[in-house]
Amino acid sequence: MVTNVHSELAPFSRHKLGNGTLRLKNGHHTAAVGRPAKLWAQKAKAIWLVGRASLRHVFLHITPPKHDQLLCSKPRDLRIDFFRGLALYMIFVDHIIGDPLAKFTYQHVGFSDSAEIFVYLSGLSCGISYSRTLARRGWVVMALAILRRAAKIYVYYVVSCSVVITLAAVAAVIWNINAYGELLSTSAGDPFTAMRLAMYMLSPPGTAGILVLYIILTSVVVPVFLIGTGRCGPLVASGLLWVFSQNLPDFVIPHDWFFNPFAWQFLFVIGMFVGAKWDSTEPAMQILGRLNWLVFAAWTIVISAFLYKLFLLLFSHFGVEVTTLQIAPDAYTSMRRNLSSIRLLHFLSVALLVATYFRSTSTLLRLSISFPLICSGKRSLELYSLSMVLNTLANIAVLAYHPPYLVQLAIDVFGISVITMTAIALV
Repeated sequence: MVTNVHSELAPFSRHKLGNGTLRLKNGHHTAAVGRPAKLWAQKAKAIWLVGRASLRHVFLHITPPKHDQLLCSKPRDLRIDFFRGLALYMIFVDHIIGDPLAKFTYQHVGFSDSAEIFVYLSGLSCGISYSRTLARRGWVVMALAILRRAAKIYVYYVVSCSVVITLAAVAAVIWNINAYGELLSTSAGDPFTAMRLAMYMLSPPGTAGILVLYIILTSVVVPVFLIGTGRCGPLVASGLLWVFSQNLPDFVIPHDWFFNPFAWQFLFVIGMFVGAKWDSTEPAMQILGRLNWLVFAAWTIVISAFLYKLFLLLFSHFGVEVTTLQIAPDAYTSMRRNLSSIRLLHFLSVALLVATYFRSTSTLLRLSISFPLICSGKRSLELYSLSMVLNTLANIAVLAYHPPYLVQLAIDVFGISVITMTAIALV
């Protein structure tokens, strides 16, 4: 860029003459300029060229492309799509009332659940994608990409919320279901109020809460993080904000928001931090995976959480009183909403172990059973919006007819099949 600036200013290099005039070097000949008007015109043109070159430098190349980013960018890591697709299927099952398959999902083996998987992998994907865009094409293109992504998420949010609220309103009339409490988990009392509050993102349906979180993270957190990309400052600031968010008063965040954005942004930023270094010769997870003491600590946390859940299950099965050992429902809701330290530590431990032992060259990723999961992970926004509608239909069937387990399993198979076929069609 410096070379380009000098090349643009070459015709205007100045040499002082003895009579006080300026000699402007222009091509292969020189000419003495004595008139002030012409001198000021030449100065103005030189200033314009400097300003234009500076603007190009600021907006298009503020972050110089790194050699390993431009020449050694890694191919798409299918692990990201695989686990995002797996989380999508588990979220679908977990949001069906009384679903028998929900007893075998990730949330029952530890303190975190599929929401952490989704948010972390979204941050990881954003870190990889937007850091590459910034390095190769500059701030303007990157900012436009962020705006387009945030707008796309909002459009899918509005459309899916409209369908879900309409289905809930129809179900309330036909089957006399508590649509706004059981189906939507919203404080609205009629469909028009529910639609208006959802559009303003003040009271989204329960399953749409994570889309509201994504809109905030994409439009605010991503650009703020990328301003300091390559440094630890954004990560430290994000961690401090997470600590502060654990004691925020209730009036700061809308009551119907299921995710505190001041807390969940930390997990998203951790994912972005890892993703921003994805193309480097020493990726963050690869470095951490070589620290034996850290891997041992991660195993200790994961195994302890699993044993805690297992003991609660066995004790309750044999009639042993375990109320004092269980987490109260209100406390659990608060821990999830504010991404408590125990949930955060558990998930980060799981993420470290998965990154350490499950390589991108794993045979599992090449098996046919993984193909639907990978396809679903590649189009997670579209398929999550679809799963919101399928969840609503499934819950209407459960609340209206109270089907037995076999019928609920059939509902699961139907919903998963629709998601799978849509994923394959979109990819």
